[in-house]
Amino acid sequence: MDQGQASHNSTQHSKFLHPEEPSGRDTESVTWSVASSNRLLDAQIREGLAHNLFGGLDRNLDELLREIEVSAIDREIDMERLRGIRTLLVKAAHSVAVQAEILSELRLLALTDDLTGLYNRRGFLILGMQQLKISRRNGLPLLLFFADVDHLKLANDVHGHDEGDALLLRCAAVLNSTFRESDVVARLGGDEFAVLAQEGADSTREIIRRRLNLSLREVNARGGLTPLSLSVGVSRFDPQLPTSLTELLTAADRDMYQQKRARHPARASTELSSSAD
Repeated sequence: MDQGQASHNSTQHSKFLHPEEPSGRDTESVTWSVASSNRLLDAQIREGLAHNLFGGLDRNLDELLREIEVSAIDREIDMERLRGIRTLLVKAAHSVAVQAEILSELRLLALTDDLTGLYNRRGFLILGMQQLKISRRNGLPLLLFFADVDHLKLANDVHGHDEGDALLLRCAAVLNSTFRESDVVARLGGDEFAVLAQEGADSTREIIRRRLNLSLREVNARGGLTPLSLSVGVSRFDPQLPTSLTELLTAADRDMYQQKRARHPARASTELSSSAD
């Protein structure tokens, strides 16, 4: 690999680094978890919202619990008062359910790409690291596909950003039709997509590449101003010799640029030179 490409790969995925990402070679020191990440995300969501949203719900819940507490210590409670306590309990449970539903929906929005509806970079990192932990437990290997939409800048320059967005949406459709629902499909940003999929007898990298090419042909057969073309790299996660998610992304990115260089040598050389400057 030449110096320009090494520079590109060393800088390209610094944005994928997670401050608490576990090292695949030191599984005993893992402190990251989906639960801890969700707690952090929930705190950030609450902080970013209008204070009167959750504050109002919290105050209502506190008032209901105080009423229940006062009623519970009354030793001479009649049936009407018991029915009142039951109503308060129902309201308290509803308040908790509303908060949980709001947080769940906002958490999903925080992990989702606005344009394509796929997971975004943050969602990919959270779910991807969870999948690596599961793979280490069950011993089943994973494949990480890194895809780059070819000629996106040209489509934006010639036909406008609506056409560029259309290409990104068609790419998302191709990936959704190629991979299974259990696979983690994400748009990392710009023209870059990633998928973490479980490897199996019917899901080797060769079989998946064939499915991907078939989906591409089907999408392009429907027409469009710019044909959709993808450069795709692949890396493999071996649970017996685990690596980090960042290392997998870097390896797949390197393989993708080798594929791109073989197909579009002039364009790849220009991009590598730009990243090295």
